Amino acid sequence: MRNQEQELQRGRRAAVFIVAAMLLALVYMLGQLDFSGPVGDASTPPPPKEETVAAFRIAVQLPADDLYMLPDARVIARVLEHHGVKWVLYRIPLWTPTARRAEYGLEDLGRHAERISALRAAGVRVIAAPVYWNGSTLTSRPGSALSKEFFLTYRTLVTEMAVFANDCGAEALLLDGVFGDPSISAAEWLELLTALHTAYDGKVEIRIGSGCTPAIYMPHCDGAYISANNGSMAADVLSAPDAGRTPIYCIADDADSYTSGILPWQPQLREETPSLDGAKEMLRLAEAHPRCRGIVLSGSAVVATLLDTGSANPLSAALRDLRQRRLSQDLERVQQKLTTGEVKR
Repeated sequence: MRNQEQELQRGRRAAVFIVAAMLLALVYMLGQLDFSGPVGDASTPPPPKEETVAAFRIAVQLPADDLYMLPDARVIARVLEHHGVKWVLYRIPLWTPTARRAEYGLEDLGRHAERISALRAAGVRVIAAPVYWNGSTLTSRPGSALSKEFFLTYRTLVTEMAVFANDCGAEALLLDGVFGDPSISAAEWLELLTALHTAYDGKVEIRIGSGCTPAIYMPHCDGAYISANNGSMAADVLSAPDAGRTPIYCIADDADSYTSGILPWQPQLREETPSLDGAKEMLRLAEAHPRCRGIVLSGSAVVATLLDTGSANPLSAALRDLRQRRLSQDLERVQQKLTTGEVKR
């Protein structure tokens, strides 16, 4: 009888021990879970996506003309890669006959989506860039004063552009010159950035400089573009000690002129402007400023020169040399950081 009582007591103690151990394990597991939700203010955009060190970007801005005779996307990809060009900037013209709002047809977006998807399938990396077309000029910002009606629809417009870029596989979305306008509070712009990062998986990038987004928004974006046509301003931005870690790209303004096509909201190339000198100036700017993480060449003359495989091409040689030098410099920097212990192997 006594042995049975002792066995029963030992069984009870073992059961209590097991239950206690299980409770402690449960408490530990609960302690590892995070029920606090996102840290910080919900309106604060996520940090920019990290660029790899050897990510010097050479891009070409394609003509904003649906009727412009370009070869097959696979041919474009093969020829551009031969020149060291892996990116294209693809403009999406938004029809702005007035400053009330930007309008576009679903058919136009569908056609642009097909072209971007074809470029992506061919291995070309695409920067989608909404621009404004009023029947005579293509600009990153509407030419006339912006109305209240425009700002009321702007958030919807930009969010739809982010969804569009995501659906067709564009790797970057370059916002227009309206983003960051002082007529709207900084808190509202940051809130919009959060919405864009939610709707879009790629890089959200901005235009900076005169008439564009203020540079204070650079830390919240994945890249910033400065016009190389104003060489002194671009040099000042690239030389600024507080430029931060956001990649800065130099872009050449498109000097080609356009006119309305069969449909007024579709631009058609009217006159090609020589742009090779501008391309050479862009290369010199990139060489002089290591802070420049890429360039965007513009103009139908540049595109035609790069796609012409029948003659010697000094521009092609200069682009390949620039890319190779930047790659070597970036690899040397990484090696130095590994040597000093700044980067773990």
